Order: sequence, then C-alpha cells, then structure tokens
Amino acid sequence: MRTTAEVHKKLGTAIQQEAIKPTSQVLEEHEKKKKKLDNEVEKMTSSVLNNWKQQIKVKKKLMEHTKKHEALFHHVDNTNKQSLTEKEKQKLLNKLKKSVDTLTKTDEDYYQDNISGQTVRLKWENVLENCYKSIQDLEKERIQLLSHILNRYNQHVLTFGQTLNTCQSQIDQAIKSIDVEKDIQTFMEETAIYSEENKSEFLLMDYFEEDSSVIMDKERRIASINMKLERLQGDIDKAQKDKDGLEKMLKAYVDNPAFSDVKNEENTIILLEETNLKIHLLEANHFKLLSTLAELEGRSLSPHPCSERISKWKEKGSQHSSVYISRAINTRKLKRLESQRISNRSRDRMSHSVSFDDSKESDTTDYPNKPPRGLSRRVKDLHEENTPNNETNEHRRISCTVLYPYKPQRQDELGLQKGDLLEIHHKDDDGWWYGSLNGKKGYFPSTYVQEQMADQSSHA
Repeated sequence: MRTTAEVHKKLGTAIQQEAIKPTSQVLEEHEKKKKKLDNEVEKMTSSVLNNWKQQIKVKKKLMEHTKKHEALFHHVDNTNKQSLTEKEKQKLLNKLKKSVDTLTKTDEDYYQDNISGQTVRLKWENVLENCYKSIQDLEKERIQLLSHILNRYNQHVLTFGQTLNTCQSQIDQAIKSIDVEKDIQTFMEETAIYSEENKSEFLLMDYFEEDSSVIMDKERRIASINMKLERLQGDIDKAQKDKDGLEKMLKAYVDNPAFSDVKNEENTIILLEETNLKIHLLEANHFKLLSTLAELEGRSLSPHPCSERISKWKEKGSQHSSVYISRAINTRKLKRLESQRISNRSRDRMSHSVSFDDSKESDTTDYPNKPPRGLSRRVKDLHEENTPNNETNEHRRISCTVLYPYKPQRQDELGLQKGDLLEIHHKDDDGWWYGSLNGKKGYFPSTYVQEQMADQSSHA
C-alpha cells in the first residue's frame, strides 16, 4: 500500500506540474488575449458608428448653409434691381462671398467624411477578421496542449509499472483514437464564417439640390449637380486607374511566382478589394445624382443595378440614403489559408508519390475563386449595352466550355454544369461575362470556363 500510495503521490505531483499549472497559465493568457480582442472590436465599432453620426451631422449643417445661401442669393439678386448705394451693394456682395466660402468648406467636409466612411468600415472588418483568426489560433493551441498533456500522462503511467496498468490501458485506447488535425478541422467547419454574398450598408451623400421640396433655381440646381458629378467622375476615373494597376501587379505575381511572396500577393488582393469597394460607392453616389439630374432635365435613365440597392428614408426632418454593396468578406483569404493547411497536412501524411490520371475526377476539386460581382458598370457604359459594338461579331462568334459546375446566386446568372457549351455575347471588366446557354441569357464567372473559337470547336 505504501508503494501504491507513493506511486499515486508521484503521479499527482507530475499532473500538478505538467498538466494543471500549464493549463491554468494558458487559459489565463487566452483570457487576456480575448479581452484585448474584444476591446479592439468595440473600439472599431465605435469608430464606424461615430463616422455614421458625423456624416449625418455635417449633412444637416450643409443643408442649412445651402438653404441660407440660396435665400441670400435671391435677396442680392432682388436688391440689384433696387436703388442702393455702392456701400450697401458691396456689403451684400461681401456677405454673399463669405456664404460661398462657408458652403464650399462644409461641402468638402461632408464629401471627405462620406469617403472616409468606407475606410473606417474596412478597418472594422479587418479587425473582425483578425480577431476571428486569433480566436481560432487560441483554440488550436488549447487542443494541442490537451493532447500533449494526455501524452505526458500516458508516459508517467507507463513508468509506474503494473500498479496502474488497468488505468493505463484505458488511457492508451483513448490516445489511439485522438486525431488533433481532425479535431481542428471539425472546429474550423463548425465556426466557419464563409459568405460569398455578404452585403454591407454604406451611407450615400444627400445634397440640398436633390430635394425637390426646397426652393432653388432650376438652372443653378442643375449646374451645382453637374459640378458634383464631375468631382465624382474624376475620383471614379482615378480609382479605376488604381484598380487597373493593382490587377496588372497581381497578374505579374501570378505569372512570375519567383518575384513575389504570399504576403505581397495578399496585400495586393486586399488593396484591390478596397479599390473595388471605393469604385462601387462612388458609382452609387454618381448614379443617385445622375437620377436627380435626369428628372430635372425631363429624361429617363436606362435600368441600373443601383436602383435596387439604394434605400431612402427620413429621420428627424432629414433625407438619408444608403446603398447595400454585395461583397465576399473573408472568404478568399480564409479559404486560401484553410486550403494551405489541409494541403500541408496531406503532404506530411503521404510518403508515396501521387500519380495524376486525367481520366479520373477528384471529389475535392479546387474550384477557382469566383470574381466579385461589381455593383454596376460605369454609368457612361449603360447606354452602350444594347449597341452592336458591344456584341460579338456574327462572323467571329466566340464560345466557351464549362470547366467547373456553378450554382447561380442571382436571377440574372446562368447555372453551369461541367462540359456545357456557352455562347459569349460580351465580356465585362469585372470578370463576369454575358452569354447564352440553351436559349437562356445571363451572367457567368469567366474563371469557370475555357474560351474557344466556334470554328475551332467545330473541327474538334
């Protein structure tokens, strides 16, 4: 009994030193890290809400300044017809100039606050993404620690001889059934946040000139809207150039892997996603102003995707507008990391060479990344959609073969099955093509098909 008691005493000491203490330390560290992550998320959430409130506050200020400016403008215009002294006229002109300066400054502040809204939103989403990955890492560390403790316990039991053989055999069976990677994989699947069609809401800019209920000269209203449209179009063109440059850079990374690394490629992808979002937000603002201008000029606009995404409401006497932009948040990066982890695990387990057989298809096909659906095409391209220049030439009709099955996510998309033959009508710059399959027309991702000329396919 003394020997048995001594064995249990030694085992208890070992468990205390190698299991309980390390576990307590790790759990305490995890608690501190989780608290820090919660504070970061709360801080960024507050920034998003503050930006939203700031936009509404500055917009209200801009509306008031514009209203006062218009009243002053009409007052000056009317007084010019009256007999006033030069001093009185100069005083009114100085007051009008001061009003213009105030209005211009407030307008610029409102514009910058709205543009910075997407930056704040992206920072918030990046914090959420990083926190999500950190929580996953902590859970992985906990699972691995528990596995290590169980192995150490098993080693101690083995050294204590026949006294604890019965207990040891039970533990041994439990260890044989442990698969740390499988447990981690199960955890990843249960906590997955993949979302191909996440929608983010952004505030749009609302101007005094858009409100038909306020008094303002029609020509001045049109001129003011045109100035704002020019500013937006300039920023759209600049962002489009940035997007083209990033796409070329990303293509160079893909074509020349030796001159890039994973970090550079990921940073480029993030910048490209941010630029796409900026373009979509600017285009939504542009379309909203363009719609108001069309109403003033008595003309109609072609159907536009933005019209279904923009919401308007009134709150405390002010008109507010927002747009929902569909985005694939987290999926590209997280799926790539998950794919790399699984492939690394597979390489570690396989010691024999893998033969590739073209006649066999794997159930775990590595599907290409689906390009994000743009919020809209450029406004100036809307009128060209039905023109002959936008369609493929009948004598040079282009078709493509489907490489991967695709399930449509929207009503205007085509469902694809591997081996289907599609006819391409036109190609969009965002990676989505428009074509027909079995008499039905719609959009489909260009990364899921292989292009071929009709005359080439006929010889096949």
